[in-house]
Amino acid sequence: MNPMDKLKNMAPSMGEMPKGQPMNFVPDLAGSRVALSKEPGKLYLINPEGVLQWIPNPATFNNLFKNWDGNKTVDIPEPPIGDPLTEGTLLVKAKDKPEVYILSNGVVRPIKDEATMEKYYFGWNKIVELPGIVVDSLPQGDIWA
Repeated sequence: MNPMDKLKNMAPSMGEMPKGQPMNFVPDLAGSRVALSKEPGKLYLINPEGVLQWIPNPATFNNLFKNWDGNKTVDIPEPPIGDPLTEGTLLVKAKDKPEVYILSNGVVRPIKDEATMEKYYFGWNKIVELPGIVVDSLPQGDIWA
């Protein structure tokens, strides 16, 4: 599936906590890729807000991260689980601009800097270049820091 087809299949939110969910954020683990000890088969990314976002499949994982090293299993009694990453989530940039974004759930979130790319173990070689008009037309979320 090409990046344009992936864009059409994405929904309009990213990592928001469901209404009424307890706010048990885990910001100290932001950047981690974790499996919960009570759900060992599911891998989550802990986003900048400290919310767990399920990584839906190996292809999505491989779109984002350098490799499979560094994943951990943690025990969080009441984990703050938000929206999952969209299947096929991408790292994107406009061909004519240096900014890199994470594109999931129909929203692009600018990645703050190189240190953030490293903190999240995002792969520089995973970035997909899109026409600037495509990136500029997508709703922009908060900075991914």
